[in-house]
Amino acid sequence: RPPRSTLFPYTTLFRSVIVMDDFEDGLYWDKTGWPNDFVAGVTLSSDWGSNGPTSLKVTYSEQPGGDKGTITCTSPLETDWTGAKYVVLDIGNASNAPVDLVVVLQTGETWIWTQTDPIRCPAGIHSLVFDISNFPNLEIIDQMFICCVNWEGDTSPSGSFYLDNYRIIK
Repeated sequence: RPPRSTLFPYTTLFRSVIVMDDFEDGLYWDKTGWPNDFVAGVTLSSDWGSNGPTSLKVTYSEQPGGDKGTITCTSPLETDWTGAKYVVLDIGNASNAPVDLVVVLQTGETWIWTQTDPIRCPAGIHSLVFDISNFPNLEIIDQMFICCVNWEGDTSPSGSFYLDNYRIIK
């Protein structure tokens, strides 16, 4: 008997899974370019992928504590996320050190910035689940962000991770 898919709990508990980006059809993300932002680059890569052969490779520099590096998608595939409960990301952390990630959405007509709590992603391959069930104005998604955060006092090391299969769970 074959093992159950890792998506089995999602598909039985929720109405739908919507893949927002599997990074197979082009590059729709970029580093934000904000001053002192420590994301050094974003590129499509065929080095690793969880949903097809391609993923997004995010490279980041050392960063002092209390700051973040951010990547942005300004043209989401779907802009009405009414009823969404979670964002799930597949991460291939190619670094020896963990990376703390946050999902951010700008929603509504006034672009309200709402972010999840950070999730620490150790080295290796992981599916991270971010709770967005209390985010306001999910019926109008303007921009999607993923932040590498360093809320600690020490400088975080440089590194890279691969992002694939960005999906929302309703």
